[in-house]
Amino acid sequence: MTIEKVGEFVGKKKQENALVKISFKIRSSVTGTFIKAPDFEELSKKNFWRIVIEANAAAYSKTKDINLCRIFSGAEFKKLELV
Repeated sequence: MTIEKVGEFVGKKKQENALVKISFKIRSSVTGTFIKAPDFEELSKKNFWRIVIEANAAAYSKTKDINLCRIFSGAEFKKLELV
């Protein structure tokens, strides 16, 4: 997906912590939450997105530990949908 399409989706989300199912072109789907960390603008300009997967969501909400996030390339996204 393009930077504009992913950015538009992230901007339209109703809740900050909404779960999103991310389908990829090559690998299996992931469910998680887009995170607006301090480097959000820099990463989004390069079509990279910081995401906390569903399994780490509870720990992230308590600690806000950025190491629980993973960075994904938006170019590999096929489809984004709210869960």
